[in-house]
Amino acid sequence: MLRTQEAASFNFGQDGMIGLCEAICLDAIEVTSVTRVSIWFFDDNGDMVCKRLLDSRDGRFQNGALIP
Repeated sequence: MLRTQEAASFNFGQDGMIGLCEAICLDAIEVTSVTRVSIWFFDDNGDMVCKRLLDSRDGRFQNGALIP
């Protein structure tokens, strides 16, 4: 869980938000042993937008999926 604490302490702005989301995903996979973790936000239209998704099987981050 230290990744999340460090990212929250040292990252600001939009780039900082991406770093924070990645840290949360990495910590969540480590603690829960799941294969996928994602963080979603609501936009101004009420749509859900994926900010960061991590698939532990290949270690890649993705973003941008939309649920209207």
